[in-house]
Amino acid sequence: MNLNIPFEFKKSTQALNYLAHLNHGSISKLRAMKLIFFADRFHLRKYGRFITNANYVAMKLGPVPSEVLNIADSNFDTVAEREYANTFISTSNTNIKTVNKVQTEVFSETDREALLYVWKKFGHCTRLPDLTHRFPEWRKHEADFKSGIKRKHIKIEDFLENAPDDLEYCPKLSEDDKSLLLEQIRYAASIYASFRR
Repeated sequence: MNLNIPFEFKKSTQALNYLAHLNHGSISKLRAMKLIFFADRFHLRKYGRFITNANYVAMKLGPVPSEVLNIADSNFDTVAEREYANTFISTSNTNIKTVNKVQTEVFSETDREALLYVWKKFGHCTRLPDLTHRFPEWRKHEADFKSGIKRKHIKIEDFLENAPDDLEYCPKLSEDDKSLLLEQIRYAASIYASFRR
């Protein structure tokens, strides 16, 4: 399903800033990408939308929110984006550092809930890529990586598949739950599309 909902640039920048802040001012890019994945997954399954509206790809080290990684890598589409991001974070090859307080007003209450929840659940876990490899949205593409493919697009409906019982940190979804969530997601996308006409 292609939703064509715009990426939340400011919210995503502040999510990186927030995670760096929670980690004493600095966080590795790899850890930040995995935590954003967990937060987006949680929020989608509970509230019917991503926090970031990023496009996800499966790569060797797990699911990656592409546009969020662009921020972490200082790849910007506009000067305004670069200036905004540089006001709040600085990045190196491997790390993201906070340079200004988190602009929390960009987050909804449920955004903050999801980010804090995954920080408490996964923030200090080691080997996060290995953990993400057990989730169905990555496992679906595991064979592709063995054949040399570098990245595969993850469909939004794949996030609604339940993880193994010992791993699932979100409420389990029944088939009816999944259908209702997909209907809600499609409806939200159609409302957005109608405003763009």
